[in-house]
Amino acid sequence: MRTHQQNSEASNEEVGTSVGISRRQVLAGGAAGIGGLLAGGFLGTGTASACSAVGFQGVRLRGKPRQVIWANGAIADWNLSYDVGSIDACRFLGWSYKKVGMPQTTYSSSQVVQVVNEVIALKPDVLITPDWVEGEGVLFAKAQKAGIFVIVNNATNYLDQLTNLGIAAATSNPNVLGQKSGTVLVNALAAAGKKSGSIIMGNPYPQNTNQQGVVVGCQAAIAAGNKAHGTNFVGVELADNSGTDEVGAIGLWKAKITQLGSSFIGGFAVADSTTQAAVKAYQGSNFHAGQYPLAAVDVTTASLQEMASGWVLCVVDAGFYMQGWLPVMLAWQALERGYPPSGATDCSGSAYTKSAVKGLIAANNMQIALGKDYGVALA
Repeated sequence: MRTHQQNSEASNEEVGTSVGISRRQVLAGGAAGIGGLLAGGFLGTGTASACSAVGFQGVRLRGKPRQVIWANGAIADWNLSYDVGSIDACRFLGWSYKKVGMPQTTYSSSQVVQVVNEVIALKPDVLITPDWVEGEGVLFAKAQKAGIFVIVNNATNYLDQLTNLGIAAATSNPNVLGQKSGTVLVNALAAAGKKSGSIIMGNPYPQNTNQQGVVVGCQAAIAAGNKAHGTNFVGVELADNSGTDEVGAIGLWKAKITQLGSSFIGGFAVADSTTQAAVKAYQGSNFHAGQYPLAAVDVTTASLQEMASGWVLCVVDAGFYMQGWLPVMLAWQALERGYPPSGATDCSGSAYTKSAVKGLIAANNMQIALGKDYGVALA
């Protein structure tokens, strides 16, 4: 998913909320750019203060202003709509919001655990975080014991633990995302007259249950498509490490394409870092746009531009904005209205192709503008 910063320097910093939009712009800034974002101190900027709220004054029995912190062990450009959604919701309620975390370029399980621990020490009213790695469940229980309301977004990789702790979630089903995007890809290949061949499925973090679920969904779409069209397409998994090494990932894609030879017919990108690596590998191999369809999942500025120009076949709305908005509102429901939420809500939407790109770009541009206005940090 997505220049390197020393863990020791980042561990005690909050990355508030960003003006950088494209991942390439973030990486171009280097460590100095990240340091500049952190220079304001641990509490950072980009909070949604109570005085900036809209309409909440008319709500009776609204309780005290609450502090919401998103603990994020993989800060990168994909955060944008999550941040905007949470800030919008906090402003409606007169609550405050900030994001605490470390860059995705140094992502690891220990980093995720470290970030959650740091947020617990800050004692917010509400802790939002993805359920990515083993060990978070113990920390969630610790937070609850400290009186912190915990709610999950982005991933529910250890759902049994969440259920036992009574923690609700607003996520997207990774299997469904993979199926939606994979179905568009298989149908496009069949419509182009392809009868057999290999589809490279790039995954930046195969050890991550959430990411691997997207691969499983794509494999299911390939199997269903083969049955429906009488084709013999095969998904070939590639651990491309694009989240931490884009240059290396480009090389891995080129090597796999060469290895498959004439059997290569298309690609599938589990995350946007893979989308960017695959597009660059295509371009570096002198392919033309659309020659080998590339199905993607993440909706980003780059992937939308690539869909408009024909390099990307489709993207899927994973409901990132709602995954930011809904946890805040569910926390309000529990803390101020006495109705604890439960279970996981799937916030995902449809798969989109080039015909819908104009509207998606407009919506994305609105998120970018709001992110700049709110001071959202993506590095």
